[in-house]
Amino acid sequence: MSKIDFDETLTSFDEVVRRPSTGSRRFGSDDPLRVPAMHDVIYPAVPFPSARIFREAGEAAIRRLVHDQHERLRDSPVGALFPADEQRFRAAVERSEDFFVEMLGGPDVFTSTRGQPALRERHFPVSITEADRLTWLDCLAQAMVESGFPASCHEELWNWVEPLSIRMINRRTTMYAVERLPFADYPRFRKGIHHD
Repeated sequence: MSKIDFDETLTSFDEVVRRPSTGSRRFGSDDPLRVPAMHDVIYPAVPFPSARIFREAGEAAIRRLVHDQHERLRDSPVGALFPADEQRFRAAVERSEDFFVEMLGGPDVFTSTRGQPALRERHFPVSITEADRLTWLDCLAQAMVESGFPASCHEELWNWVEPLSIRMINRRTTMYAVERLPFADYPRFRKGIHHD
């Protein structure tokens, strides 16, 4: 039996997929194939937003943004992830509003009642795929543009939620790297609507 090398270099799924087949090595041979250790996702840095967003947008605009996003989510391919019962749906939206208000520089309306966010852990009971993430982000981008949320806050908010949303994926459906969506390249923001 061969010795396990616990110090071997980790390889991304992308590298393994692009690696050419050796052709001569096969399973069960005297020189069996060895697949290198791999990692699934590299989580990018998450730059949390400054209190400037709360000062410029205000609590009402933040709550309206989150509410509008969730109304879009409800009618999207991920709508089934949310409670069908209206009262439970509203409670879920209010929790999200509280989270955004606090994270964007407002009072501690989330942590004072619900503790530390622990977003990944809280979302584990719900299956979230790469496609679900894209839907969530697109509904947020649409709400940012159409809800009257201050355009001066769009980029800073996006630069927080875009990498943060990668951490919410808990069911991978592909071996490829998670798609990054830079603010400057995102179609909803390139239309010029977001500029004052």
